[in-house]
Amino acid sequence: DGAGQRHGKSVAHEGILCYFRNMSLSALYRRFFGVGTLLALVLSLAPVGAWASTTLWRGYGATLVGGVEAPSVLRTGETQTVRLRVRNTGTTTWLSTGGAYVSLYHWNPTRKVETASSLADTSWITNFQVARLPVPELRPGEETNLAFRVRAPSIPGTYSGEFILAAEDVAWLQGSRFRLDIRVESAQASTPHAGSVAAPSATPTSPAAEPVTEPTIPLALDTSGRFRARVMNAGGTAWALESGQDVSVRMVFQNTGEIPWPVSGATSLRLVTIDEKNALRTSAFAHPRWASGSVVAPLGTHTSLGSEASFAFTARAPEQAGVYRERFALATLGGALVPGSLIETDITVAVSSGFVATDVSDLSNQPVVQTPEDSLPAVPRPSQDGRLMAVGQVSAPLEYDLPGNGRQQLSIGWKNTGTEAWSRMGMRLVESTPWVKASWLADPTWSDNRPPEASVIARPNDTVYYTFFVKAPPKRGSYQLRFRLFANGQPVDGGELLVMVRVTSDGYIAPEQVQPPTPTPTPTPSTPTTPTLPPLQAQPLGGDVSQIPSEPMIRAGIYQPPHEALQVQTLTTGATVFSGSTAVCALATGQSVRITYLRGTSQYSLTGDGGCSGVASTPYRVRSNDGIAPLRIADFVRPAHWISNASDRDFRGQLELRVSNTGSEVWVINELPIEWYLKGIAETSNISPTEFQRTLLVAARTYAMYHVQRGTKHAAKGFTVEATHDQVYRGYAMELRAPRIGQAVDATRGQIVTYQGRLAITPYFSRSDGRTRSWGEVWAGGSNYPWLVGVPVPQDQGRTLWGHGVGMSATGALSMANEGRTYNDILTYFYTGIQVMQVYR
Repeated sequence: DGAGQRHGKSVAHEGILCYFRNMSLSALYRRFFGVGTLLALVLSLAPVGAWASTTLWRGYGATLVGGVEAPSVLRTGETQTVRLRVRNTGTTTWLSTGGAYVSLYHWNPTRKVETASSLADTSWITNFQVARLPVPELRPGEETNLAFRVRAPSIPGTYSGEFILAAEDVAWLQGSRFRLDIRVESAQASTPHAGSVAAPSATPTSPAAEPVTEPTIPLALDTSGRFRARVMNAGGTAWALESGQDVSVRMVFQNTGEIPWPVSGATSLRLVTIDEKNALRTSAFAHPRWASGSVVAPLGTHTSLGSEASFAFTARAPEQAGVYRERFALATLGGALVPGSLIETDITVAVSSGFVATDVSDLSNQPVVQTPEDSLPAVPRPSQDGRLMAVGQVSAPLEYDLPGNGRQQLSIGWKNTGTEAWSRMGMRLVESTPWVKASWLADPTWSDNRPPEASVIARPNDTVYYTFFVKAPPKRGSYQLRFRLFANGQPVDGGELLVMVRVTSDGYIAPEQVQPPTPTPTPTPSTPTTPTLPPLQAQPLGGDVSQIPSEPMIRAGIYQPPHEALQVQTLTTGATVFSGSTAVCALATGQSVRITYLRGTSQYSLTGDGGCSGVASTPYRVRSNDGIAPLRIADFVRPAHWISNASDRDFRGQLELRVSNTGSEVWVINELPIEWYLKGIAETSNISPTEFQRTLLVAARTYAMYHVQRGTKHAAKGFTVEATHDQVYRGYAMELRAPRIGQAVDATRGQIVTYQGRLAITPYFSRSDGRTRSWGEVWAGGSNYPWLVGVPVPQDQGRTLWGHGVGMSATGALSMANEGRTYNDILTYFYTGIQVMQVYR
């Protein structure tokens, strides 16, 4: 596009425009193509001059016949039709389909790029593409009528916009330009309003740009306790938009009150915008699709206690630049404001920049020097020929809070809207804002800085799901990660995915490794000693398992509930509530109980269905009647670092609320057989190679068994492993999302890594630089861990070290699995002298 060979459409596509925004042309080409290509670009630009007259666009010409019939005044929310007649004055036939189809755009004549219009109607193709040519073809000399609707914004003012015809990817048709100036008046009586602009950085372009409100309707804060909410997703922080830009927003609230939220009647809820005095206020960001200028959207689904309600909507930035403060909240139709639902956000609106080519003097700046390891690979643009097109089942950016180097699994549905069937698909990272090293973003499951491809069968109009992991940068801050969908090895038009990651803490998060005890001098220091774990009753793979122990139980600390309470609901079977070893009451399928820690008396209270009630000094625990069926945490409140699907609230076996020995922490604990625990961990992807899955699961089982044997790490808190920082454990829903992980668990049942008949701890890390390190090279006391010695990793040669470097390289193991090596081969390669054995049946 920058080379002047297209009219601007491909760089100005809705997602791509955001991608290139605020990047000079020279910086763009330095980033993706290098200085040599940039010089070639400048040379190609030099003779262009007045672009409208170059030979590239000869053959396309247009003129308006007569004037443009358009309204000059509209009421807020009103729609009217604009009509005009246009003649083809060129030598090329216009078409409504194909690669050079003709359509009408709203555009910026200075920057010569499409821009969002404040007058866009829902009948438009996008908020900047109005409509295609209304006839199949228009030959030279022929004329046709064009008609389209405009919709008045919800805020009174004067709105202007320029429109032009374009031959897609070929030319702007200069003779078709026209301008609309429409004054928007309030549809009802209104009162002056100070506006939601907190500190405007620019003077409005017209006096009418000052917003006017709907009638002020005060809201009374509900104090009955029936209504209460907790903000689970505030829709992002520190929005930065351009004037007229539309942005997709998703806000999520949890019902923490006493009654369900209905969708009808006086107590039904809606998302609204309010002022500092808690009165309804017309928002400067109101969109035509809102219910009104101050009512964003009604509640869409009945929301029970503890459940979450999601509001997905579109906001539109005002034309006036400045810094705005907006206040969103939940309110009942009867005028009650829901406590705990307030979201305040600062929004910066800048004048639309479009895509601006810098002059040649910008080349005097030194290019940014990056090593190949630090740079993202260049990603080609989609062909836009209609063969490979997709629509994602994501209406807003995905937003997550993660610790440094934390991981998040994504499962995205893509509809094939093109003409070519897909046989394989994958995602590629195309941008990080702010820029960070590519190596910081590559998950262990990735290869060559991209998620692995998946084999699919997706015919046109089919929808398929693609699952992959995202890795957070190690440094605290907010990041935008932009991915592009690839099918059959080619980029897909419409396949962009934006992931917003807020890194809450610095550092590399990996399974905790046990520091060896202080070495004790011995008469023969050259003789290695092993950790003092007891010998195992174990059998080699394929051996007689009749004499080894049965499967042990494990206790996982799920999270610390902020309300120090636990509400458990049975799902598929009944359950029994215990206090100590005493059965207190029984629950039928679908019933629930609530357990609360009474900090004042250091006791636990029990209330709920099935006659369950009481107070006890020992913790209450709810156990499925068959010992394994899933139970639901009905009042689950995800911690900030617990980024996962909303369904990750079901856990097998037993749930318990327990205060720590020190009394400082209250934990929800899940007790279940260790094999079922392993099926609920999220240490690898469902689409990873089978042998890689088995490799990581044997290592994960070894780590879990170490703590089961040792039993000291979290003993004061009453559990064995913690669900986030030991191993990422997400419970029953993970089994449903990743059935192949469960198959890998079954295939390696009871298997761990051993050294001379004892459990061998198995540290692993993300990626090596061509070799692993011995324990002693990184930590102290290397002679205590003779299986942890450095080995070469040719699959990682030329890469940078990512992680501590001891034990197994995840990327090396993944490459070995792709080369056809078995999990036993991989483990015995990285852990010298070990034997994989079965320790329980």
